[in-house]
Amino acid sequence: MKDLFNLILAAILCAVVFNSCDEKSEEEQVIDALKDLDKMMEEEYTSDLTSGNWYLKDSYSEVNGKKTKTIEDCEKDDFIKFNDSHTATYNNGKVLCEEDTESEESYKWEFRDDYFQIAITDKSGTLVFDYNTINQDNMELSIYKEIDNVKYKITSVYSKKE
Repeated sequence: MKDLFNLILAAILCAVVFNSCDEKSEEEQVIDALKDLDKMMEEEYTSDLTSGNWYLKDSYSEVNGKKTKTIEDCEKDDFIKFNDSHTATYNNGKVLCEEDTESEESYKWEFRDDYFQIAITDKSGTLVFDYNTINQDNMELSIYKEIDNVKYKITSVYSKKE
């Protein structure tokens, strides 16, 4: 997080220094720098997200600090492919679970909350996941639900390695 803060600060300072000869006000220069930074962050996060298949490695729910594994054997060959066009395909793999009606499911995706969340939308609605981790090789997503006044945190762990 400290690296991200330093990157943001450096981008703003560079924009102010390099644009100081322009007719733009300091406020406009900062706004332009933030827009450039936002574009740069979107490109980096999109690149990490879309650069391969994400294989499901683990899944668990957490209630009151107690973790319970929820991944089934039939899910261990499942993967998600995110595309630059903000579409995604969830592939249920060769071993289908009983509830799987299709081998592939299509989604739309978008970043939210300054790239700390990803929203995935299908025909039944939108789910918003928090990024716990995302880099070139690993991704961990969590979603929070309340069922019968009990708060659950459901986490899925993905890797680019099958």
